[in-house]
Amino acid sequence: MSRRRSKLRSYKAKHYQSNTTTDLMTHYRSHNIGKEYEINNEQKEMLIRHICSNNGSFAQLDNAYFQQFLNSITKKKIILGMTPETISNKVKALAVLDDEITCTIIESNNNPVYVLSIDGWDDSVGKVHCYGVTVTYLDTEWELKSRVLDLIQLEANTGDAIAEYIEEHILPKYFSGGEYKLGIISDHGGDIKRAKNLLLEKDLISHEIGCAAHLLHLNVLDAIYKVELTKTIIMKIKKVVSFFNSSTRAYKMLLTIQKNTGTPEHRLIQSVDVRWLSFHKMIERYIEQKECIASVYHRLDKTYHVTNQDILIMEEFFEILRICSVALRGLEGDKYATSSLVLPTIYGLKNKLRSLHLHHESNVESRRTLLNSLNLRINRHISEENLTRLKIATAMDIRFKSLQIFMDEEKWEILEYLRNIYNLNLENAVDQENCRNQNDLDSSLDDLWQAANVGSEIDNHNSELSRWNREATSKTDPLQWWKKNHERYPVLSKVAKYYLSFPATSANVERLFSKANRFHPKTRPNLSTESLRAQLKVSCNARISN
Repeated sequence: MSRRRSKLRSYKAKHYQSNTTTDLMTHYRSHNIGKEYEINNEQKEMLIRHICSNNGSFAQLDNAYFQQFLNSITKKKIILGMTPETISNKVKALAVLDDEITCTIIESNNNPVYVLSIDGWDDSVGKVHCYGVTVTYLDTEWELKSRVLDLIQLEANTGDAIAEYIEEHILPKYFSGGEYKLGIISDHGGDIKRAKNLLLEKDLISHEIGCAAHLLHLNVLDAIYKVELTKTIIMKIKKVVSFFNSSTRAYKMLLTIQKNTGTPEHRLIQSVDVRWLSFHKMIERYIEQKECIASVYHRLDKTYHVTNQDILIMEEFFEILRICSVALRGLEGDKYATSSLVLPTIYGLKNKLRSLHLHHESNVESRRTLLNSLNLRINRHISEENLTRLKIATAMDIRFKSLQIFMDEEKWEILEYLRNIYNLNLENAVDQENCRNQNDLDSSLDDLWQAANVGSEIDNHNSELSRWNREATSKTDPLQWWKKNHERYPVLSKVAKYYLSFPATSANVERLFSKANRFHPKTRPNLSTESLRAQLKVSCNARISN
């Protein structure tokens, strides 16, 4: 009889009465055995919280002790009432509760606009194709929030099927009542664009928005693949990275050289065309490890096709990617307003790229291609309505209210539009977004500037415009600024809340897919979409019943 088995038999079952998962883990770690003991319902709830909110699915954990603890649950069923089946059922029950919480939040929040993010996702084994749906909004405390609404698996992956599901399931379930507008943001994929157009035609949504990060990423791909020399070098690097990722011998040799030379012990990163920033990360890591990589090829007596000249070109090209990476990272945030950043970011991106001192002709051509593609895609993919929305959002941001990035004619248009809003009824101010084309604009631009610069108390609206015009620009977060000053600007704050609610990118749904990949690895190919949906909802929305 083994020593461990004897220890298990001699250990008496005990009832553990702690109220925290941490104490439960400490208890198990201190005894390091698997004899059966009971935990109460509150402890089970804590366990579910830890499983779903912190570490993902109960079979995919990083903490070694907790992994051992849960292995005992799944293999030996040592905790009464906590088998894998009951855990799964509990997660599904919590997901149903989360739906009720989401509906309550939307009904009580009284936000002027909610924006859905939609995108497609394929699992790691290629068996499942789903569409994720999240919602973004500003709460009553002027904080940006997002929630997972659904993970959809359709019989036909078409725009018509997506639109039908949203119309019949998402909208009635979460948005059946209330005075607010709905928008949808996504990349420029054909199926989702078709769905957005169908929903627009039925007046089920009011805004169709393109993802700014996806637009920038497409320009980076143009700068790579439309310049022959840049494309050739990138393909060489991708081939080297693939070799190290597939060869255990090469990777171990690389690790040894890293330790001996004091180089950071980092793995090489493979780029993926559809993944934002992946080329930037691949080249950055490759440049960091260039000497170690060359040493491995030399020791293996393999031909190293990446020349020193190629490295020099990539080091310079990396500066182009670094600027694009900074711009994209700024737009994909989910805790601060991003709609007001789109136009200033594009303006700054162009200026930074033009100011780069490039010595290699291929990089000069890549920069030219990127700038031309950027201008072309802005004109093609950003409609006049969305461009106006972005301009107003910029004007409502305390950091950019001076509108210095715009030409004088554009400034007049923005101010004219704002003046028109303030001539409307207070309750309907935000709802009349298209009022700029009405024929009853009887105020000249001179009158507008006079109202904005002179502190005359013509009416409450003009008074707000006057005070807003006198406000000094500040680096303060715009949402926090409006939270503190919304009582001083009862009308302007409504306009600001409307326009600053729009996200610039569909990053929220992309984050959902990153977590889905951890929940649905190759080692769990039979995980059902229903279980995956439940785990994602409970994990991302972090709502546990009391």
